[in-house]
Amino acid sequence: MDIFEYLKSNGGVARAAHLFDAGYSRRDIRRLAERGAAQPRRGVYAVQGCDEILAAAIQHNGFGDIGYPAARRSP
Repeated sequence: MDIFEYLKSNGGVARAAHLFDAGYSRRDIRRLAERGAAQPRRGVYAVQGCDEILAAAIQHNGFGDIGYPAARRSP
């Protein structure tokens, strides 16, 4: 899966370490900015319209449960 699509499908925000763990390279991560992702904090990447609660947690060294984005989509 494309790294930008992966980021969007996981709440729109992630730490670089999470992206590395998912198998993406430093080169892939550097190219996120070319695709429109922001870097609100060192090591944190976010797409426009990302989940604000998850973004705040990650930016403040909190964590988001892996199931959180799916739970937010459920009716």
